[in-house]
Parts: sequence; structure tokens; C-alpha cells
Amino acid sequence: MQQFKKILFVGRGTQEQSHGLTQAIGLARDNEAELTAIHVCPRLPDQLQPYKDALLRSLDQELKAGIDRAREAVGLEPNRLRILTAAECTGTPVVHIIQRVLRGGYDLLVKEADEGSGQNGFRAFDMQLLRKCPCAVWLCRPITQSSQKIRVGVAIDPESHESSDYALSLELLRLGRSIADTYSRELTIISCWDFEYESYLLNSPWSSIPREEVRDTVAEAQRLHWRGLRRVITESGISGEYDVRHVRGRPSESVPLQVDRLSLDILVMGTVARTGIPGFFIGNTAENIVQKIACSLVALKPPDFVSPVRVD
Repeated sequence: MQQFKKILFVGRGTQEQSHGLTQAIGLARDNEAELTAIHVCPRLPDQLQPYKDALLRSLDQELKAGIDRAREAVGLEPNRLRILTAAECTGTPVVHIIQRVLRGGYDLLVKEADEGSGQNGFRAFDMQLLRKCPCAVWLCRPITQSSQKIRVGVAIDPESHESSDYALSLELLRLGRSIADTYSRELTIISCWDFEYESYLLNSPWSSIPREEVRDTVAEAQRLHWRGLRRVITESGISGEYDVRHVRGRPSESVPLQVDRLSLDILVMGTVARTGIPGFFIGNTAENIVQKIACSLVALKPPDFVSPVRVD
């Protein structure tokens, strides 16, 4: 199953970080991973530069106090996990964070989702991380129930003809299984299929295709998608309890609907880059999904993704 080796927690010093820190420390413990926790704040105006060192010391102290509280929340003894901390000011926080990921070889970035945009979706800062960060990104939202009741879902598309996208589906399933095993052990697999020309072919006066032929074609599309879904689940090697939701409809509408209906706490999904244009989503499908969900999000890139951010 998916294992993280180097985890980076990012705080911004402007909001409560307890949920994200708790998630990051729990993940580091369960994966026996290295954990670094940093506070990143925007560059201070020139007139406040004399206070920079004092501000950074304050942020670092606040971060360490939060770590102590999170350790207590997960029942982790102080000597069980070494956590490196730092506080940093920069004029380009998103770029700075991604460059840290690239330099440090981190395989997971954990961050509290920014507040203030309402219940659904993610704000601009978080969206930039989703688009450009090369490693997995875990955006945490508050979860009130006990860990044994946390519900995890994973959204996959088994029909992509690109080998990197198929490999991504395998990794998403394995990651979803690993996260679910940490919590309730129940995993929901969501996959959407559709035949968008059905209504046109059945109702258009210019269509000469027999209605029965159209219905047979739609049924075959459903069977092929289901067969592909079962194949990728089998090849992923996941076991344990899982519930498959084979849903007809567009992913941008159907996935958020399933998340809401099933009261999922964490959604695992892929963000896929267009060929030759780093940092963009194919058809904006992934972006449309994440802007409609109210749960925590774990986003994974294809193995051949290249971040548009460069290390100096």
C-alpha cells in the first residue's frame, strides 16, 4: 500500500492549524515518515523589516506549541517522532513552498485549507498548490467524529487511454485504501460514465439511428466502463472493505453529489496536467470537482507530471 516517506506540513500563521497538524503527525507516525513543519508568511513591508526576526521567532514558537497539542491529540510521546520546524517570510509563498518540496524531495504536502470562501471549494492559494505542486497535496478541513468513523472516498477514471493516467488510477486506489485503513477501513470508489449523445440520437429529427440501436449502444458503453473499472481495481491489488459507486453522469456534477450523499470526510482524486502545458487540468474537470466539495481533499498528480515551478 501507499507509504509516505517525507512529509511537509505548511502553516500560514493566519488561522488555526490544529486539524492539519494532527493529520500530518498522525500520518508521519503511521508511515514512519520524516516530518518537517513550517510557517510561511508573506514578505513584510519595508517599514516592518526591523521586526522580521521577532515575527519569525513568534511564528516558530506558535508552531511548536501547536505541535505539542497535536502530539497530545494523537497520543504520541514527545520522543517518538522528531519534527523539524522553521518559520519563513517570502514574497512568493506558493512558489517558495513548491521549491521547498522540490529541493527536499517531499512526497506529501499537508496544509489546512484556507478559510473564508464559504463551505465548498478552495481558495486561490490552495488551488495554486493543487495545480503546480508535484507531490501529493492533502488539504485538511475540520473533522468532528472519531477516527474510526471517518469515511474515505476515491474518484477514478478507468477509461483513459494514456498510460500515465492509468498508472494514476492505480495509485489513487492504493492511496485511498491506505488512508481508509488508517480510519474506518471503509473505502468508497466513485467512477462516472456517460453517453452524452443519447438524448440527441433519440430525439433529434435528423437522426436515423433506430432507438433500440441507440439503447444497445448506451448499455454497451456502461458495460465497457464497468469492465474497465473492475480491471483497474483488480490490478491495483487493494483488499478489505470497499463500496463501488458506478454512477452515470458527468464527473464534475456526479462526484460532488456522491461526496455529499455519502457524507465523505476525505476525497482522494487526481489532478491531471495537459500535455505540454504544466499546471493545467484536462478539460478543467478536476478543478470543477474540487470547487464543489466541502470535505478534505487528497490530490495526486500523474507520475510524469512536471511542475512549472523551477528551483533556482
